[in-house]
Amino acid sequence: MLSVSRVRTLGPGLALLAAFLTRHERHDRHADNGGSDLVGGLHADNDQCDAPQDADDCERHENGGQTTHNAKPVPWPVPLGSKAADDAMAYLGTLTCKAQFDTHIMDFITRLWPRRLTVVDEQKGLVFAFPMFNQEANAEGRIHLKNVPGLESMALGATSSNLQAGEMFKIRGGQIHEIEAMGVNLPYGQKSGWD
Repeated sequence: MLSVSRVRTLGPGLALLAAFLTRHERHDRHADNGGSDLVGGLHADNDQCDAPQDADDCERHENGGQTTHNAKPVPWPVPLGSKAADDAMAYLGTLTCKAQFDTHIMDFITRLWPRRLTVVDEQKGLVFAFPMFNQEANAEGRIHLKNVPGLESMALGATSSNLQAGEMFKIRGGQIHEIEAMGVNLPYGQKSGWD
């Protein structure tokens, strides 16, 4: 949930989102299936992230908290129920977007549907989406991680749920540089208000 203290952290990022792009920084929205490839790497069946968000400076905020490129580990915006999990997520918050994906931390997301890309602003390089993250429980109730010090797996995926998100992506030169995301948990199988 977005708290009042977290809203204050949104200020500096808003100027970056609102900035116009130069002509050579603009990206043809038809080159990536109208933006749907932006989130395609979430459930790719390989060991690496194949989404175009691997710009080295890609910075993500979730529910008002910075979740990448933190200079030192900070608490994740949502507690995960154990000290080991919370410490691992704090460490993950120091990584880049791509490095986080490569740890397999997103493997608990089993399907991303509907993607619902609602607004594309080519002049500012913005894509706004309302994707539904489907998280079907797995038999083990854990996901296996790579390259996370002190942790080989994490108790994610024990219960099924959906997460309705609203996400804004800033794209320059075909790569994602900023992400602002908010989400709300829903019962598994719950449809969005548009369905």
